[in-house]
Amino acid sequence: DTQYKNLYGVGNVPIEKILEVKPNTDKVESEKIGAIIHKAIRRHIRPYLKPGLKLSELANLIENKIKELTKNVGTLNGVGFPSSLSVNNCAAHFTPSKLYDVTLDKASIVKIDFGVEVNGWITDSAFTVAFNEDYKELLDAVKDATNTGIKNAGMGVHIKEWGKDIMEVMESYEVNIDNKTYPVQVIKNLGGHNILKNKIHGGIFLPGTYIEYYPEHLKFEEGIYAVETFGSTASDSVIEKHEENTIYMNKSLTSNKLDKNENMKLFYDNLIKKYNTMPYCDRYLDNQYNSIYKSKMKTLTDIGYVNKYPPLYCANNGMTAQYEHTIYINEGKKIIFSSSTDY
Repeated sequence: DTQYKNLYGVGNVPIEKILEVKPNTDKVESEKIGAIIHKAIRRHIRPYLKPGLKLSELANLIENKIKELTKNVGTLNGVGFPSSLSVNNCAAHFTPSKLYDVTLDKASIVKIDFGVEVNGWITDSAFTVAFNEDYKELLDAVKDATNTGIKNAGMGVHIKEWGKDIMEVMESYEVNIDNKTYPVQVIKNLGGHNILKNKIHGGIFLPGTYIEYYPEHLKFEEGIYAVETFGSTASDSVIEKHEENTIYMNKSLTSNKLDKNENMKLFYDNLIKKYNTMPYCDRYLDNQYNSIYKSKMKTLTDIGYVNKYPPLYCANNGMTAQYEHTIYINEGKKIIFSSSTDY
């Protein structure tokens, strides 16, 4: 496929050969393979991105293709995390389920955020689709801000200061809808993160703005980072809708507190065995447990064994956009794995 010609120096090697995932391949090479798959899936889903598409159908398109191209290798068969498909005033962490699904219409703005896992390393990248051309400036603002963050990231750069330029770039844009002007706002309590092996959020938050209380000493060091920014036409913050949560991640990898409840202990041990520290969701649990799991998941989240990741909605409504790329930083080196001609 000419899509892959000269990509990462592979010349005209067929994609089947490129995607021979070898165990213990280092993080950079694993991310390169994950990025090739990510780009192939973006191309695969583009023809389907039209009004009338249900998010559950889109999630299946994405995740089934990931499994096909990774040959089902990995904790979640190569799926880095449940596809985050967030529409309009929902900025992030919405994945469809039996209870919650959305059908796209002509006014929809959908953030498409998915990950590909190779050898435990996740290529995490996102883009936004708006069917209404009036929102082009919103998308451009967020894309420009993300690219600014990538350009300015480097070894030794203080993360606290790094977000200043991102905010300045994004908030220089305006959106005009029905003869009313809306300044684009950075969503301040969302941002990027580092990525560790088998862990999508490695513990370092990358803000899209200057945060006064952010630790002074934190700098970019050698490693893998997901640089992402979020913008809105009406809000600078998001709030969680806990009642709509469908995404989970195991926090503890022991079940000691459950020794007196053999049924719960068996349930959680199975979650650890199947998902380890990778995110999972109701769609996966429905297939595994036929919907009889909700009360057990509530118990596990209540005692702190499992974290919830509920969908995040703009505090003052407004439309939202997101762009994200996975990059590698080392001394004198920066690789933008997921960047291509589409974004």
